[in-house]
Amino acid sequence: MSKYDPSIQDGEDTIKILITTDNHVGYKETDTIRGDDSWITFEEVCQIAEDKDVDMMLHSGDLFHINKPSKKSIYNTMKSLRKHCMGDKPCELEFLSDPDIVNRYGTINYEDPNLNIAIPVFAISGNHDDATGTQLLSPLDLLSVSGLVNHFGKVFDNNRLEVKPLLLKKGETYLALYGMQSIKDERLYRILANQEIKFLTPSVNGNSWFNLMCVHQNHVGHSKTSYLPEEMLPGFLDFVVWGHEHECKPEPIYNNSRDFHTLQAGSSIATSLADGELPQKHVFILRIKGKKFDIEPVPLKSVRPFYMDTVFIEQEGFEPGVTTTEALKEFLVSKVEELLQKARDDYDKKNNNSSEEIDIRNLPLIRLKVEYTGDYDFETPQRLSKNFIGRVANIDDIFLFNKNKPQKQQSVIEKAKFTDIEVPRSSGITINTLISQFVEQSNLYLLSEKGLNETVKNSIDKEDKNLLNQYIKSELKFHASNLSKVDMEDEVDEDKKSFKDLLKTLKKNDEANQKSAMIVVESDEEKPPSKATKQKKPSARKKTVKKEVYSEEEIEIPDSDDNMDYQDHNDQEIIDSDEEVIEKPRASRKTRATTSTRARGTRGRGRGGRGSKAKPPTSQGTDLFSMLQGMH
Repeated sequence: MSKYDPSIQDGEDTIKILITTDNHVGYKETDTIRGDDSWITFEEVCQIAEDKDVDMMLHSGDLFHINKPSKKSIYNTMKSLRKHCMGDKPCELEFLSDPDIVNRYGTINYEDPNLNIAIPVFAISGNHDDATGTQLLSPLDLLSVSGLVNHFGKVFDNNRLEVKPLLLKKGETYLALYGMQSIKDERLYRILANQEIKFLTPSVNGNSWFNLMCVHQNHVGHSKTSYLPEEMLPGFLDFVVWGHEHECKPEPIYNNSRDFHTLQAGSSIATSLADGELPQKHVFILRIKGKKFDIEPVPLKSVRPFYMDTVFIEQEGFEPGVTTTEALKEFLVSKVEELLQKARDDYDKKNNNSSEEIDIRNLPLIRLKVEYTGDYDFETPQRLSKNFIGRVANIDDIFLFNKNKPQKQQSVIEKAKFTDIEVPRSSGITINTLISQFVEQSNLYLLSEKGLNETVKNSIDKEDKNLLNQYIKSELKFHASNLSKVDMEDEVDEDKKSFKDLLKTLKKNDEANQKSAMIVVESDEEKPPSKATKQKKPSARKKTVKKEVYSEEEIEIPDSDDNMDYQDHNDQEIIDSDEEVIEKPRASRKTRATTSTRARGTRGRGRGGRGSKAKPPTSQGTDLFSMLQGMH
């Protein structure tokens, strides 16, 4: 039954929440035209929260564009939060949970006697501003320790996932606020499918709680497991705020099977010139009263206008081999001029037909997609774009050419002397596909396909060019340590098959370990040394997470007005627990590298000993590396 009630008004029993997500503060901050776009829009978001007199702000991930934001990004974000969210206005929300689940200092920011918080901000971290380093700190932790943001929904152990709500109250309305930071989609899908997750629910006031949850995952299924299906979320939820997807959908969608509404709020800035960025950007005012809610979309006025069009060259009457370059140039320039005229008309309408020139803050984003199949002689995009300098914000990527070839052509990988590879010419091609084909044809013996996929994805998402180089160095260091321990007979077999078998075994063990814990270097900080652990063969490795891991012991919560108990829920396996999450030691495992009769393997440290000090290479190890240098 739908809980949507547009008749809800502000009052002493109404919790009023501003919802925003994916602000990506710091995006293109070095660009001379677009550098300030992200934080200017975030300033508008905070201004709306103050003007609408909301009780709290709720952020569903990716406040920052990268997990190492610049000083400029942090400064502008803190300035906006301090200006609009601090003040003498009392916060009417009563916090009923243990503050330790929000931060490490045992207090919520608006209950801190040293701070004057008028509008508390509750935020989860996304995939762009995730935690890194030895202490697993994210940019939100910096804002949390400064008292500007309440960072919740943190996950410290992916193998023991518990989701505990923040309990808030205003008048006679009770709100249970759930949050879960961004987790790799495939891993989260497996956790939910195996029911290795616990949702804790309040044990008092029965069904009077309004259950609101924030997530930051793929909403659309890019593959069978690379997204979060709504049907896998618990059915006791009333409303889900979905981050990560940038397309703004101004109306909540009701899920009949799970009986909750989903709001895809979208981003506040266009980080790609794609169709999903075209709709008007909004923030939302959510009003909750009892078990009912109302939603009000508020359009953002500071977002840079974006116009896009697609042209099909053949359909426009141009013939391959006949049409001149000058004719094509004239046509494409005219199509961009049409988009610019539309932008001018919208600007005049917005400013009451003002005759002034469009200022730099309102220069539009323009994208013209050019689709063709024949052989045409186009001018380069750079030369075409010179006609619009000073009139378009994205002068470097106005045109996007896409040639659709009916017959199969040599792929980029084939031109690199890798044979028998077919790269499908379709919009569904992924980086994973290219890397899989590259690994298959290049016979990589040390680097695993899964590790390369994960590292390339992270380097693109986080715009960190050093991740791939760090990953390769880390893998080579690990395998060099293992190879230096391999004993071989004095006479080395000239046949290289035995050594290749050894490399295949090492790679197989490496991939087996990565299934349980993918190790990707995400920062310049060196991970601390861990105790060397033995590895088992992949075929004999037991599942690391079992239902029996979760203790059934009940831990009492002190009865007081400031702390609420939790109880079991029928939809999920739920326990009473306020104990801290203790990292479970890894099960010991051992691995054995084997070769033919000419080489015999010895026990290695496994991936757990990567940070340990390796023994110096033996003479046999030197011989192995000499052989490796001779292979191609």
